Amino acid sequence: MKSVGIRSATRTAIESALQLLRRGIKLGRTQGSSVAALPSLRGAPLQWDMTVRNLLALRDYHRNNATALDVLSIHRRLKTLIARSGNRPSEARVTVLIPAFDQLAELAICIESIFSFPSSTHLRIVVGDDASPNIDLRVLNGLPGVTIIRHSNNLGYIQNVNVLARNATTELILTLNQDVVTAPGWIDELVADLDSRPNCGVVGPRILDHNFKILEAGAILFKDAFAAHRGRGCAPEDPRYNFSTTVDYLSGCALLTRRELWNQLNGLNENLTPAYYDDVDFCLRVQELGLEIRYAPLSCVIHFEGTSMGSDEDDRTSLKHYQVINREKLSVLFPSLASRSAITDLPWPDSHLPSMERATCVLDGVPNPQRDGGAVDFVLIIEYLLELNFHVTLVFSSISDGASLADWRSKGVRCQLLDDESTAELLSQSKVVFSFGIMVGVELTRRNFSHPCWIHHTSDCGTRRLEQMVKLERLDPIMPLDSRRWYAGLPRDPEEMWLIERQTMEKPSLCLMVSREDLEYCERRESLANLEYFPILKGFSEPDTQPLRPISRQTISFVGSFFHSPNPDAVEYFLADIWPLVRQQIPDATFLIWGSNISAEKTKEWSQVANVYVRGWFADWDDVIAETRTFVSPIRFGAGMKHKVIQSILLGRPVIGTRNSFDGLDQNLLSNRFVSDVPSEIADLLIGTLTSDDLWRHALNCASVAVGNGFYRSTERERVRQLIQNITD
Repeated sequence: MKSVGIRSATRTAIESALQLLRRGIKLGRTQGSSVAALPSLRGAPLQWDMTVRNLLALRDYHRNNATALDVLSIHRRLKTLIARSGNRPSEARVTVLIPAFDQLAELAICIESIFSFPSSTHLRIVVGDDASPNIDLRVLNGLPGVTIIRHSNNLGYIQNVNVLARNATTELILTLNQDVVTAPGWIDELVADLDSRPNCGVVGPRILDHNFKILEAGAILFKDAFAAHRGRGCAPEDPRYNFSTTVDYLSGCALLTRRELWNQLNGLNENLTPAYYDDVDFCLRVQELGLEIRYAPLSCVIHFEGTSMGSDEDDRTSLKHYQVINREKLSVLFPSLASRSAITDLPWPDSHLPSMERATCVLDGVPNPQRDGGAVDFVLIIEYLLELNFHVTLVFSSISDGASLADWRSKGVRCQLLDDESTAELLSQSKVVFSFGIMVGVELTRRNFSHPCWIHHTSDCGTRRLEQMVKLERLDPIMPLDSRRWYAGLPRDPEEMWLIERQTMEKPSLCLMVSREDLEYCERRESLANLEYFPILKGFSEPDTQPLRPISRQTISFVGSFFHSPNPDAVEYFLADIWPLVRQQIPDATFLIWGSNISAEKTKEWSQVANVYVRGWFADWDDVIAETRTFVSPIRFGAGMKHKVIQSILLGRPVIGTRNSFDGLDQNLLSNRFVSDVPSEIADLLIGTLTSDDLWRHALNCASVAVGNGFYRSTERERVRQLIQNITD
């Protein structure tokens, strides 16, 4: 389908309805401008928007100077571009079907856009020249992976596409209009979305017009097969249309499906020939099989709607008039459409979705579990909310890079700023609101935010950490400056800090503490908050029953984010007071320092110590485990459970550390043989696990018993479900 089908007699009422449907959703940065900024896309190269703009300018030039076409130059340019693209047609997963009629330059620019950016998806292109009267499009034959089929007579859009599909042999097929210009990653994102959802039958992109406003973000069907495109006329990054979701149908101008499904349904319905509503019909038949129609906004194309089929549906001499004819046909073919609401009833744009509760999560910035242990909790709670069938929105105090939200958006999570116009209403409509971390708590308290089911996740008690830090500084005035860091803008005095933090705990309906030590500390300070002990989350698969064996290398590792002050202090403490004692007994022992945000100065300083190696940031814990026999955690201050400690134990390595390192665990189960605040005792414990396999296994067994089996995905998801049920009942 190429655009909304509406009879002239009802146009005034419908246009009024759609104006109301779209009200108030333009982003401030695009108001007053005829051309919107192009959206941020995952993996897009710098200045990609200029490439697209140049292609559009070239397209306009050729349309206005059609007689000046240099076919040989166009062919040569495309052949060179395709050769450089790395596309391998012999390994193609997708066949792109392009029905075409005249407009050689338009077709050439469509093909050029496909190969202008790197892609991991290999493809073939089959073009159907529908008996073009002014040019034989077979002049483009000979391009690698591109086949032009010229029909002897004009078949019309639907039959043209069906003929092309019969020439496809790949797993996937994609219908694409010739008046489309594609953006970076468009086909990779469509394929990824389809691959990640076995129950998905059809997937389509975010479609922009030539001014880079949204043309279609998927579409909704109404009574008697009237249709409306979601987001039409809105800015491309409007948060209501920037996340993957199910829709009623997708435009055939760019539509990906499995060839097996296409063949099962016999392709497009030729009773609708020559064109229009074929995509609606196909998507409805897919849904009758129990499969989803999925809008994937991380894929983006620009569509010059109506250039090939006309734009006036009331012109009976135009192909556009078939939009009216076929709409009436579909209302008969699918009688269930009669029970839908009328388009003039102004339903919410996502009213077609299953009825699901909304959950909103408020964060300071985009959580990165690979660089911050506390972010693991935040990410897992969001994932569990999705698994519990909530519509999830992430609200951020600030977002430095829209592309960093790509993974969330592809999972169906709406993302927007706390200051966005629609955020207050969205929060009020949510069944439950989660907030994460002290900075978010401070901001929401400042705004006097309230909600009957507001759950605040502290990550840790900041005042307790600060109190420990101040106490330690009095004992050790030469602590490195790196270890003095505290949250920007917050006081360094524990009493001042408590006045601030206490409010962030008492305003929410429920405040989660990740260790009993934190909870008891707040109770001793006479907090009036509704506090609940809620241990950290790890999201592990069910435990492996295979016995673990220590590696033979005598290697100790420390892991931490060095953005947080307890971690650089722990390394300094270990190197000064513990490491020399270990090396006296085991001269060949090595110490590895892992983690993000290690400064160049510290890297140089620590690397000068004998047998110490700064590994820095890592992407995969397997790399750390492969080099580590025993972990050490000489943390001297810092509240809350320690993610890296739990992670190390769950991955099958013992941890020797201070009592502070094991906050939240039953330290009686660990025994004093593996926990100590005395440097010489920590050194002895490490030496024991490095030199004795029996002691190594005993340390790991004790730690595993203390950790228990509460950190597995199914258990944690149930904890989150029960938490929400308790607060909402």
